[in-house]
Amino acid sequence: MHLLKIASGVVLIPLFSLFLGAGSAAAQITTLTCPLGTNITHYTPGITNTPKTTTFVATSVLSACTGLPLGISNAQITTTGFGEIGCNSNTATINSEILWSDGTESAAEVNNQVVQRPVGQVVVIQELEIVSGRFSGATLVRTLTLLQTDFDGCSSPEGVTSVAGPETLTMTNLL
Repeated sequence: MHLLKIASGVVLIPLFSLFLGAGSAAAQITTLTCPLGTNITHYTPGITNTPKTTTFVATSVLSACTGLPLGISNAQITTTGFGEIGCNSNTATINSEILWSDGTESAAEVNNQVVQRPVGQVVVIQELEIVSGRFSGATLVRTLTLLQTDFDGCSSPEGVTSVAGPETLTMTNLL
């Protein structure tokens, strides 16, 4: 009977550590929401109605993060992409680098993306997987509402060179 208690304790200690987020960089339970954020995206060359080879760099700043693990209050995301991009289409390869408020980093890749274009906006919902660094294996969902106030930009020779707007982030990893 005494051996059973010792064996149980050995199992409970590692499980307890996962819930607290302590220990190594191994997978941990994560349910994090960052409801306040901004994003600005720059396209080179500007995007038009005709898709063409384009690169983009986007910078996001997210704050008011809550959930598990404790201690993550904000994040900065740098997203880069390259591919055939137009105002109504996007076949770019997209990668994101995330710097968390505790100084740790994550790299994420987009698995799925849905884009809707109500008048004057580009609404992007991305599902990403963290492929390396902190929270490896976790799923991120980003929602961006980018304002496109230059209504004729897609028809102009220069195209749309930047868009900006609010962003939210949720992250889950339930093991």
